[in-house]
Amino acid sequence: MDPEDVRGEQAVRSGLVGVARGASVAVQRGVVGVVASRASANVKQGMTGAVMAGGDASVTQGYATAVAAAGDATVKQAGAQWLLAAGDVDVDLGGALLVAAPRVTMHRGFVGLLAARNADIGEGVKVLLKPTGAAAIGAAFGVAFALVAAVAFGTRRRS
Repeated sequence: MDPEDVRGEQAVRSGLVGVARGASVAVQRGVVGVVASRASANVKQGMTGAVMAGGDASVTQGYATAVAAAGDATVKQAGAQWLLAAGDVDVDLGGALLVAAPRVTMHRGFVGLLAARNADIGEGVKVLLKPTGAAAIGAAFGVAFALVAAVAFGTRRRS
């Protein structure tokens, strides 16, 4: 397979590739630095640094640092740090540090920060922060930083 060939479907099986791109990309039991697809991107029992799909993206029994999909994104028995989709996101027995999509459906998993217009959170799902909680924590840190800065600069001016 030529990972630089962008004409059709590309498949990485049990290999190590820096960049795999094409109209449709499938990774199975491989490690890929960047997956770039004009249509769908599928990672099964593999690892990727980044998945960028012009259509749907899925990660099954694997890991991706970042998943960005113009369509839907699916994570099953897998994990991702950043999961961003223009369509729906479905997470089943998986997790992500950040999930951002118009509609998110989760069953048995973990999310650090969830940003969604509609969220269907099932049993066994832990959500650390929703956008309102994240805004409140950010505001609290901002006020604390302002007070520390005011005290530090106030004592410096008096000297």
